[in-house]
Amino acid sequence: MSYKKMVSIFLVFLLLCCKSQRLVVTNVEAPMFTIQVSSKAPKTLFNTWFHNFEDNKDDKILVYKTKDFDFKPSRGRTGFTILPKGKFIEHYPGSNDMPKSDTGKWVYSKHENMLEVRFMHIVAHPIPETDLIKKSYSLKIVSLDKNTLKVIKTIQ
Repeated sequence: MSYKKMVSIFLVFLLLCCKSQRLVVTNVEAPMFTIQVSSKAPKTLFNTWFHNFEDNKDDKILVYKTKDFDFKPSRGRTGFTILPKGKFIEHYPGSNDMPKSDTGKWVYSKHENMLEVRFMHIVAHPIPETDLIKKSYSLKIVSLDKNTLKVIKTIQ
């Protein structure tokens, strides 16, 4: 049996299994993921942020600027939009450098000053042996003002 045929069978099997567990294999929320949203997140956080790697001074701390910032030319920037009520949109350049996005949910922990980000869909990767479910991650907020967000990103 060819590799391509095995992958096709696996994906059909995965879709059928996910459907029986009520997990939707698209950018639609899945009922099995229940996330409680904190309304105590700083209002300044609700914005579209793009990674300004030119300002990174430390390997751990990532610097993001609002979409209105005058960025230097780049082949594409990663970023995200944080919306009220827990909606999170991750932006990244696609394989043809055209903008792409994935939708997830966020939860804010005031005690830890951290944003937990989760994705509720399966991402189809063209590379064999890569994860099909998009990884969740944490953004520890180091500093935040109306134009700049500095975070430490930890993939879970």
